[in-house]
Amino acid sequence: MELKSGEISPVIEDVNGYFIYKVGEKNTLPLDQVRAEISTTLRTQRAQQYMRAAEQSATTTLNEEYFTVPPPSAAPAMSVPRGRASGDQDALDGGQGLVQVGNDVLDVLDTH
Repeated sequence: MELKSGEISPVIEDVNGYFIYKVGEKNTLPLDQVRAEISTTLRTQRAQQYMRAAEQSATTTLNEEYFTVPPPSAAPAMSVPRGRASGDQDALDGGQGLVQVGNDVLDVLDTH
């Protein structure tokens, strides 16, 4: 439909209702003034098309094993070496249950 400035369109029926348009002013801009806007619009549309194509071509699969908790390993539990006489341990920490490993001092629970 080609309307000139000031003309009113016929009634247009749409799924959302009826519409009537009145043309206020028509301008044709030179290409040099709108070239950047056209380029940006086309670039955005192209990027959206590529994204839609990528989304539609991608397939997802659920890896149930990733979400399961593995059974506890059969590795032996760590224990405090008991090679020294109990008096040596008391002499080392003054009877407080502490063991020095390198520069660290660890609190040891007595399991006797």
